[in-house]
Amino acid sequence: MALGIKRFKRLERFGKAYRRLSKQNRSAVNVALEELLSCGKLPPSRKLKKVRSGKRKMNVWAIRVNKGIRLTFEVKKGTCILRNVGDHDKTLDHS
Repeated sequence: MALGIKRFKRLERFGKAYRRLSKQNRSAVNVALEELLSCGKLPPSRKLKKVRSGKRKMNVWAIRVNKGIRLTFEVKKGTCILRNVGDHDKTLDHS
């Protein structure tokens, strides 16, 4: 699925979570973000999926950074709003 991302914006929560990651995991996040920006489609290994956001009508997505790390984001008019990154279960619970 092509998301049409032209630029990134990050929430403060994402920045804090990103800084808490190990250097290796930050590097993996950077690769995933480059793929989001440069690819018309993400590779299947990223396992892009829509995240259920309760009653709110939001366009929140999650991708696999590596085996244990997930990244959540929202797309609005070509801007990818980075919401959260970190441990799979905790990140998806707080997307």
